[in-house]
This record gives sequence, C-alpha cells and structure tokens, in this order.
Amino acid sequence: MKAFGIRNLRSIADTGPVELRPLTILVGKNSSGKSTFLRALPLLRQSVEVRTTGPILWYGDYVDFGSFEDSIRQNKEAEAISFSFGFDAIPATNLEYHRYRFHPPPAPLLSDLAVNAEISIKKDTNGTTYVSSCLLSFWSDTIQIQFSPAGRITGFDVNGDNLTSATSDLTLLPSARVLPVFGRKATPRLKQRQIFFYSPAPILYPAIESHLKANFFHPLTRETTIRAVASRMFLGRPNDMLTQLQEIPLGGKTFRRRIQGTTVSDPRFATLRNMLLAMHSAEILDHLDDVLAEFAAGIRYIAPVRATAERYYRAQDLAVNEIDFQGKNLAMFLRSLSSADQDSLSNWTKKHLSFSVETVGERGHVSLSLRETQEQSYYNLADIGFGFSQVLPIVVQLWSMLGRERRVGPTQRWTPPATESRLFAVEQPELHLHPSFQASLADTFAAAVSEAASQSKPITILIETHSQTLVNRIGSLVAQQRLRPKDVQVILFEKGTGDDFSSVRTAHYDERGYLTNWPYGFFEPQGQ
Repeated sequence: MKAFGIRNLRSIADTGPVELRPLTILVGKNSSGKSTFLRALPLLRQSVEVRTTGPILWYGDYVDFGSFEDSIRQNKEAEAISFSFGFDAIPATNLEYHRYRFHPPPAPLLSDLAVNAEISIKKDTNGTTYVSSCLLSFWSDTIQIQFSPAGRITGFDVNGDNLTSATSDLTLLPSARVLPVFGRKATPRLKQRQIFFYSPAPILYPAIESHLKANFFHPLTRETTIRAVASRMFLGRPNDMLTQLQEIPLGGKTFRRRIQGTTVSDPRFATLRNMLLAMHSAEILDHLDDVLAEFAAGIRYIAPVRATAERYYRAQDLAVNEIDFQGKNLAMFLRSLSSADQDSLSNWTKKHLSFSVETVGERGHVSLSLRETQEQSYYNLADIGFGFSQVLPIVVQLWSMLGRERRVGPTQRWTPPATESRLFAVEQPELHLHPSFQASLADTFAAAVSEAASQSKPITILIETHSQTLVNRIGSLVAQQRLRPKDVQVILFEKGTGDDFSSVRTAHYDERGYLTNWPYGFFEPQGQ
C-alpha cells in the first residue's frame, strides 16, 4: 500500500490520500489530529485480526476509538467516516479467483493496475456499522458502488454508465474484512443436497453476452459463439482492449466486420468495456482486500505511554514475536532471542545509539541491564535514566523489523510471524530524551530506512512528534546525503479556529535539507 487517507475521523475533516514515504513525520499542535491519523493504522490491524460484524473494530488490543459515534467528527454534516487506500501496481498474475471456483476465470488483465480505493462507513438503525459505498479508480476509470445495510448492491456506476440493474442479484461476501467483496449467491446442481455459496467469479456475463449480441453479432448467431467471444475478452485500457477484440478469430463475418469498424469513442464499445470493468471489480476488490489485510497485519505500533522499567520481571516461557504497543513484554521478548540475535541486537544498538542491553535470569526472574559504550559495567535498567526505558521498545522493535536472524537454541521453540512487518508507527519517540539523543534517534531512523532499502525489503516509519530537534536533524541528514529527499516528508496538522477542523499539508526537504511549504514560526510560542 502506498497511500492512506481518512475523512471525518474525530478532529480531522479530511487528510486526503497521504503518500506513505519510507520516513514520514507527523507534526502539529496538541489536538490537531496527528495522533488520530497515526492511530488509524493500528486501528486497521486490530480490525483484520478478529472477526467483526462491521468493517472496523473501533476498540481493540492496540487503540481505543470508543465507538462509531465517538470516532466520527462532531459535525452535523458528517454522516460517514471514509478511508482511502492507494495500492501499488498489482501484477496481473496475482489477480485470480481463489475462493470458491465454480466457474472458470475470465481472461487475465492486460497490464498492471495502480488502484485507489475509498470506502465510506455508516451506521444503520440497529447500531451496526457497514460499508455504504466504495469508489475504485485506476487508469482513467472510476467505479462507484453503493450498498444497503443488508449488504445488497443498490447502485453500480462505471464511468457514468448505470449498471445497477445488471448487478441487483449481487451481495457482500462473508469473507470480506475491510473492503467490500461481493459476488452472486448461487445453488449448484446437486441432487442429494442444496449448497449455497458466494462467489466473486464471473458476474455480469449474461448482461455482457446480451450486449454483444444486440450490438456486434448477427441476430441468428448461436449463443455458444457469443459466449466463446465473451470468454476471451481481456480487460485493459480502451485502445488495448479494442485491439484485442479485433484480433479474436471467432464470431463470424458480422462480428468481425462490426468490431473492425468500431472506435474507442463508440458508445457501444464504451458500454461493453464498462461492463467488463464492473465484472472485474469483484475480482480486484477481492485481491485488494487480501493485500490490505496482509499490510495491516504487518503494522507495528508503539504508543506514547510506555511501560516504565522494573528491577525484575517474572519469567514466562512464552514465544514473543513482537514488542507490544506499550513495551510491557520487552523483557520476555529479549529473553526469547537466540544468542545470535542477542549479539546482532547489541551490535546494532552500539553502532547507532552507543549502548547495548542484556537480560539476566535468576530464580525465575529476569532483569534488564544496559551499558553505554563509554561505561565499563552494565546497570539495571531501573537504575539509569528514564529515557532508556522509553526508547528501548522503539529501537528493539525497529531492529526486529529489519530482519533479525531467526535462530533458536536446541530447547527453544520459535514460531515466526505469518506476515513480515512493513510499517512502524510510533508516537513521540523523543519522550524523556536529551536533544542530543533525539538527534541520534533520528540518525537511527534514517539508517533503518537505508538498511531496509539495501535489503530490498523497504519499510515505512511513521513518527508523530513534537521534537524540533528531530525535524531539524532529518534535514541535516538530507543535506549530508545520508537520506534522500524523496524518502522523507513532514505532514503538518494545523488546527482550525472555532468550529473549523484541522487542515493538513505536506512539507518536503530540498537537496540542502531545508523544508519547503513550511509555515513561518511553526515551533514558536503561540502569539509570538
């Protein structure tokens, strides 16, 4: 996923699609909406990890938005909360029917798609939230689908063509997680029992065949011939699709004569292509829902209120695959690492932050000890600066995301996570840190971005901060060519006046490390 946006979520009126660059920094005054935007990402994760009656789980293991009523911005004009997602090009080979294959799949897509998808969520009279609409856009095409609270399609518009009547028998699939995946309810021909199933497989074929027969075939053409042509149609940009149609060696003289005389501006061809777009939209949404679920499962989040250091932790024989959002399981995470991973972590923290950490087990308890490079001894984490206990969950999680060696001892069992983490969202990483350490942390974030790119496993680090030091240090790293300008951006959330809601703008660093589109006096005291 390459972009994310929200509308009508708490204090934010509309962020618009925000590009998720490798290093994205969110800044703004208190209650300006930056934390709301960041927390919307772990909100997605908790929504796909459990079965829910609605598309979004507002209160879960990571963040608490309360309910739909608590989450929607307090404005009488706001009726729905919208989420928008930008997806990188989808390889055509990845688009396939992988749920219930009772029909052969249609011809594959001619070219890759970069898709933008937006869903609007409303609340029905029973208090349940549902996806009320979905907008898909790719190439120069738009597909707008409306849904009833019961999951029925009530509107289907493709590039201005109203195809609602041809889609009236479609309904949402129970397999959908966030995006609305729909198909037709059908009954297979089984003598012993009736099995109802939902399938996203070829829909609209009858309507497409009827349109072909009425506009491109001789009236006496056999249905099998029309069906053979329909099954060979590819989806593509208008010129590509028309060229492919004209090359189909089937259909008879009338079809070949009429299709050869057709242009992309012909309304009959435009409607045929719009029908094909509508048919493939079920397949595209099915795939995008899987991509979004996989992306959400890979989100890692560290909250601003992190656990304080304890002198001893009760030992637990648990496999710990990630740091929890408050860092409470940090000791058990470190204890579960193999010797190779412990060495890797120590080398990484010494290289970037000039300290190393170790775990010591004794009589059923575990203690965390830390040693700065210039010191000779390790000290219990409870006896040193509070800032170390606050920054450790962040740096350990970041190291883990970069791909630690997955080795375990002969008596240890370790289950790797099903999904590799690709986005790290962290709030206020600078808490309790001296400005010089904040600058070192900025260096670490930049180094992680470069290291991930060198491994061809790029990550996105999303930071919400009030630190002027961190923002300025990133500019220095750009000027030193240790960070590419295209890899970093700053998103500014600016509070409105009175009842107005926050506005959002993007600032970028130029080659010299200076911010463009940056408001004068942003970090100055109000009124100065």
